Amino acid sequence: MFVEEVTELIESVLSFMESPEYWREAVGSHPKYFVHYQEGEESFFGLSKFCAFKDITLKDYVTVHRYEANGTTTQKHISRVTGQSWVPLKHVDESIRNAFEKWFFSFFPKSYDLDQIFIISISAVKPSRGERSRPSQLAPGELEKRLARQNKIGKAGELIAYRYEVERLAALGVGEPEKWIDHVSERNAAAGFDIWSHPPRRGVRYIEVKSSTEDPSSFYITRNEIETLRKHGDEAYLYVVLVTDVGKGQGKVVQEVQNPIAKLESRGTLEAVLYRADLKGE
Repeated sequence: MFVEEVTELIESVLSFMESPEYWREAVGSHPKYFVHYQEGEESFFGLSKFCAFKDITLKDYVTVHRYEANGTTTQKHISRVTGQSWVPLKHVDESIRNAFEKWFFSFFPKSYDLDQIFIISISAVKPSRGERSRPSQLAPGELEKRLARQNKIGKAGELIAYRYEVERLAALGVGEPEKWIDHVSERNAAAGFDIWSHPPRRGVRYIEVKSSTEDPSSFYITRNEIETLRKHGDEAYLYVVLVTDVGKGQGKVVQEVQNPIAKLESRGTLEAVLYRADLKGE
C-alpha cells in the first residue's frame, strides 16, 4: 500500500501533479507537509499524505483512501524512505520556495501562512512504468496556463452572476441593489459559496456560481461547497453560468437552482468524485 522506494515516491508526486482539478480538495484547509521532486529545472510537488501511498490516483485518495492513514504515520514513512527530515519551507533553497509559492497559490487562498509548510526534496532518475504517461504535457508552465484559464472563466462567471443578481433585485423593486449583494469569494475563497444576497424582506440567497465556456450543466463541486449549501437549505442557490467571452466577461446565467444539493441528491446525479454534479434536464 505504501511506497517503499524513492522512485515509487516520485511516481506518487507526479501522479499528484497530473490531477489539478483535485488539488484544492485534497490538501484540505490546513496543509503542512509536501514532497518536492526536482527534475532538471522543473519542480513538482505532492501532498505528503497522498504521496505515501503507492499506485493510487488523486481521485482515489479524495474519495477512498484519505482516512486510511494519519498524517503523522505518512510523514514518518516518507522520512524513512528518503532518509531525510522534514525542513521548513523558509529554510529550503530559494528556487524551491519560489516554485512552491507560485504553484501553491495558483489554487489555494493567498492569505495562507507558508511558514507552516514543511518540505522533503528529492531528485532521482526518472521512474518508468511501461506505457504509463508522464506529465511532460502537464509541466508547471502548462498547469499554470490551465489553472489561469479556469480561474479566469470562474471569475468571469461570478461577475456575470453578480450582475444577474443586481438586475434580479432591481426588477423586484429593491433600491440600490448593489448595497445588498456581497461578493464573498473575493475575500474568502473557503466560504463555500460565492455571493451573498440579502435584500430587506426579499429573502436571503447564498449563491454558489459554476461557470463554463462549453456545457455548464456538468461541473465539479467541493465537499466544503456541498456542506455549506446543504446547511443553508432553501436559502442556498446554484447559478450556472455559460461564459461566451472570457476576456469581456460576457455570458448569461442559464440555470438558477434553489436548494441544489437536495435536488442533486434526490436525482442521484451527485457523484463522490470531487464531487461531480449534473443538472441536465433540470
